[in-house]
Amino acid sequence: MTVEAAQGMVLFTDDADYFGGHVLEQRPIYTTRANLIYRFDRASASLNVLYFTGGQTAVDGVNRDDRIETWRFGGALTIDVDLHHSVKLYGSRGVTQRPGTNYDILGMSWQYKWGAGL
Repeated sequence: MTVEAAQGMVLFTDDADYFGGHVLEQRPIYTTRANLIYRFDRASASLNVLYFTGGQTAVDGVNRDDRIETWRFGGALTIDVDLHHSVKLYGSRGVTQRPGTNYDILGMSWQYKWGAGL
């Protein structure tokens, strides 16, 4: 079993031509992510939690009430097809969100590994 944790930050530059000459500023969005991963013989399963906050905007120096704060939970199953190929099934759901950033994700991807692979 493996436990991973990571923190990140998304930075924005000002948009000096926002809707006809207005200036849009946005504060950073801070993220924290944790993954609990279990490796099987030719597959792995993970449980994931993600928290992000920040991102408040201002137009022409006037702050808007749009700071985000969201908790998401999800999981993934990755199945190795051969040395270089794997299929990943994943999903996540927003548990708490502010404002209106609630969405669900369900997906599948095909992954290719260069080099030695597994």
